[in-house]
Amino acid sequence: MINSDRLEPAIGETHLDDGSGPSPTLPGQKTYRRRPWLALLLGLLVGPLSWIYVGHYEIGILFYLLQLGLLAALGLTGLAQSVAGVWFIAFFGLVATLIGIIGPWLIARRVKDRFVPRWYNRWYWYPVLWLIVVVPFGYAAFNKATLFGVGTYRVPSGSMEPTIAVGAFIVADTRSDIINRLSRGDIVVHYAKREPKLLFVRRVVGLPGEHVVVTADAIEIDGRALPQGSMGSNFLADNWMHYRDVKLGPSEYFLLGDNRSNSIDSRTEGSYSRDSIVGVVTARWYSAKGKPLEYFAKSTP
Repeated sequence: MINSDRLEPAIGETHLDDGSGPSPTLPGQKTYRRRPWLALLLGLLVGPLSWIYVGHYEIGILFYLLQLGLLAALGLTGLAQSVAGVWFIAFFGLVATLIGIIGPWLIARRVKDRFVPRWYNRWYWYPVLWLIVVVPFGYAAFNKATLFGVGTYRVPSGSMEPTIAVGAFIVADTRSDIINRLSRGDIVVHYAKREPKLLFVRRVVGLPGEHVVVTADAIEIDGRALPQGSMGSNFLADNWMHYRDVKLGPSEYFLLGDNRSNSIDSRTEGSYSRDSIVGVVTARWYSAKGKPLEYFAKSTP
């Protein structure tokens, strides 16, 4: 007798996995055979859909949740903001993608029996399932700085050269407790004053409560000159360098670009508040002009 509640073999049954027998059907029901090329295509587009197609939806859900959970765990612990963390995320992402492509393709090739589609195998459900998978993951990826404490940015200008070249991609730690512990020499991502939606990358020079005096040849903090290091002259044209003598408030910072002769920073816009700083730069993960992966340590401001 055929159990009408089970028109497709349960996951793990022998004849589903090895093709030793056909799937049970009711008279007149239309059956299908899984196509390897379609499993491969779905794996290339969205991994979880390929597992659903071959009848292993639980594996697709597992990989989906695992990727989100891993990104959250690495970001909230600070590992995602390190060079090692970036390598691990890249490696895990590659492995998960390959498994999502090759695994369902092999299953579709190996299973020879025909099956009766369940509700999620109907073609019109795949766009819905695609949205269910892509929208939350896309939202999490786009808002990872807020949700997971890690931000990635592309530097379009030369204001931080030679430390950060034009076009380099950087990683920033956006966790509040890290930003609250800023120290001199940190590189930060912050909002500009004249264009509030524009992000800058600059180095912390003056800390809250300090008195900063900038001349062409030196930077003085509370009357003591900082070593110039490799930053060169602080020269800017007089019509740009409006803030040469600044007393910082309790939550204000004096930020400068490493390319001192060509940078819009605290010399031109004044001090920046703590609220304008969105993250501390920890690593560069790609640059055509430097090492692809490099940790940014504190440097002479």
